[in-house]
Amino acid sequence: MNDSENDRWSLHRQASPGALQLDATDLEELLPIQRDRLLIDRVLALRPGMHAIAEKAVSAGPREQQFRGREEFTFPSTHAFSALEQLSLVVMISELPIGQTIEVPALVSIASMQVSAELVEPGLLHLNVRSTGIVDLPEVDGEVVGFEGSVSVNGEDFVTAAWQMKKGKP
Repeated sequence: MNDSENDRWSLHRQASPGALQLDATDLEELLPIQRDRLLIDRVLALRPGMHAIAEKAVSAGPREQQFRGREEFTFPSTHAFSALEQLSLVVMISELPIGQTIEVPALVSIASMQVSAELVEPGLLHLNVRSTGIVDLPEVDGEVVGFEGSVSVNGEDFVTAAWQMKKGKP
């Protein structure tokens, strides 16, 4: 663990010497995403720059707000992938020294995405994201990081994907 990680996460490490865990307030402070657009409720385990596990509770919401008047519930796979993308931002941004600002890392490409089915019942999503390291993409100016991840519900994968994110510049 480097000194910058100690500075950013020292209070978390004092609270729990185990895996880093982030709640909604931590995510709001870390990510450049408005609260109402955040697709992660909390991070259960984080290894900055390497790996993260998170969860998202998905509910149907109040009857009058349910999916533009449709009776049935669905949580699109595109939303699930967006949650994976946000979790990869957590992995990337969490390794920065406290106070360092960068351009927001950006999705460059989706190498693969498999969807087993659309989520049709409210439930608890588990997200798992892992960095696969630096990727050589000559057509992209700057450093690119590869990721693999999955979203599961009740222990079954709902979405699995591989994608690349361009690192933000200071």
